[in-house]
This record gives sequence, structure tokens and C-alpha cells, in this order.
Amino acid sequence: MALNPYNAIVHTGHYNGTVALWSPNVKTPLVKMQCHRGAVRSIAIDQGGYHMATSGMDAQLRIWDIRNYKPVHEYFTPRPADAMDISQRGLLGLVAGKDVQIWKEAVKVKQKAPYMQHRLKFDGSSLQFCPFEDVLGVGHAKGFISLLVPGAGEPNYD
Repeated sequence: MALNPYNAIVHTGHYNGTVALWSPNVKTPLVKMQCHRGAVRSIAIDQGGYHMATSGMDAQLRIWDIRNYKPVHEYFTPRPADAMDISQRGLLGLVAGKDVQIWKEAVKVKQKAPYMQHRLKFDGSSLQFCPFEDVLGVGHAKGFISLLVPGAGEPNYD
């Protein structure tokens, strides 16, 4: 589940590969998108609210333009991504098992390789970029680590 920061629409991933977009004012989903062949594992939305990243049990990471509900880019991950986040500057971070990957501008331009990679000692379960900082927090089976990611945070907080 993820919240679009631009328009406050809630995106929920389901076991059948669909992502439903919900508004608090409506009892049924506004949109249902077929995003993956297997269950949806994680969803992330950029700060502008234009792009959505989804990961599924099919070990694919897909970037969607949610203005017209069409896929923009597709990537393969070593394992299905357990968690994802998009930084203020558009870096996409994901954790898949013990692997943490950071993709630079993966939302806008198709990339060939990750910008940064890190191998955890234990399986990761969650991650999130810190606002206005170049820090990525990663939760794993035995605790928490902080990774420095140059260029992740917005430099001006005013």
C-alpha cells in the first residue's frame, strides 16, 4: 500500500497482480490496473505523483505513468522486491532479500544497471529515504542500518 503525495489517492497491491486506486470519498476503487502476473509485493510513488513503481512475485519491477495508466519501463530484480521507496530527487531504492539496490533516475530514463548496491547480512524487510537527507534507512531481520546515498535528498528545505 502507498499514498500518492500529490493527490492523496491510496494505491493498494493485491495477490492477483492488480493495483487499485482508492479515494476516501468513493466506496469502490477509482481504477484497477493489472500490473503483474503474480502478487504485488511493493508499491512506491514519486513526489510529483506522476509515476508509480510496482514489484511483483514475478521478480519484475515496473514503472508506470499513472496519468494514463501505461507502463514506462521494466526491470528484473534478483528476487521479488520486498520494499521500495522513491527519494525526493527521484532515486528508486529497493530491497530484495539481502540485496539493496538504488537506481538513479530509473523513473524517467531506462537504466542499464543500478547506481549503487549493498549486500545485507540478513534479509531486508523495509526501507525509506529520509527527507532532505542523503540517507536511506533499511530495516532487516536483526535491526536497522543507514546507508549514505549521494544525491537522494532535496538540498533546500526552505
